[in-house]
Amino acid sequence: MASMRCLIGLIATCGLCTAPALGTDELPPNGTKTAITLSTGETFTGTLVSTTTDSVTLAHPVLGEVTIPRAEVGGMDIIASAPAAPQPEAEAPAAGDAPAAAEEEPPKKLSFTEGWELTAAAGLNGSTGNTERYNIRASLDGERLTERMETRTGLLYTLGNDDGTTTENRFEFNIRNDWLMEDSPWRYFAQGRAEYDEFQDWDMRLTGFGGVGYEFWKDERSELVGRAGIGGSQLLGGTNEGFTLEALLGLDYKLEVNDDQRFKTGIELYPSLEDAGEFRARGYAEYEVDLNDTLKLTAGIEDRYDTDPGEAKRNDLDYYLLLVYSF
Repeated sequence: MASMRCLIGLIATCGLCTAPALGTDELPPNGTKTAITLSTGETFTGTLVSTTTDSVTLAHPVLGEVTIPRAEVGGMDIIASAPAAPQPEAEAPAAGDAPAAAEEEPPKKLSFTEGWELTAAAGLNGSTGNTERYNIRASLDGERLTERMETRTGLLYTLGNDDGTTTENRFEFNIRNDWLMEDSPWRYFAQGRAEYDEFQDWDMRLTGFGGVGYEFWKDERSELVGRAGIGGSQLLGGTNEGFTLEALLGLDYKLEVNDDQRFKTGIELYPSLEDAGEFRARGYAEYEVDLNDTLKLTAGIEDRYDTDPGEAKRNDLDYYLLLVYSF
């Protein structure tokens, strides 16, 4: 073995003056399986161990490590590239450390025009023969419920005729918005209503109120909410035309009897803050039955009372049976 190494050294020494040095850019990386051709024609195959400015060291399978002067290296042929350096393994989380949760995107905020559930209702009853009589009731309602806001609005029109004489002609628009407080039963609200009634002692009544509400209870099947506020009513036309400052006390109850039937009722009391003992009141009760996914049948009553109606009657009671379409 020693004699073989001496032979290589002797060959290298003899050719120092005849072979050009291999350029630095021509050297493969360490770990590459390489065939080195000497200037004298001999070839050695092994794994490149190291290179310096003066020599190249090759790991030969028989001779072991062989160092060859750089000047004697006539050429190098790469047989196999150096194996890729192993990548460090990802550090496992320590025991008890929970993996970082993916950051959740904030919920998309709905614009005010999105999220509405609309219903259209209509009912007709009448008779013909000795007496010609009919009554029409039609409404369009909207409801938008979010985590922070509840908005309800509606249009109502009723018309009655008895033997060619109009007995009822009433139009109403109402809107109410409740702002919910996070993790609290309290809320605050604002509401308004515009009414036209041909058979009242005024042409139109405009009302507006604002105040606070309280959720007495709410579960999967039922809800009871009370409200108290202040506002007033403005009468246009009639003997009592003008503005009246009023308070508002209200109570609304809902019950889901089962998946297909619901009951709801409510009352609003408007005591006058200018004339003691004078007040208005509104109350209603409805029972709904689903016929299919979009149709339901609603039976209800509505009562309106005024202690000072002018020349009209104090009380108006409506009862109705409606076919309701949801969209």
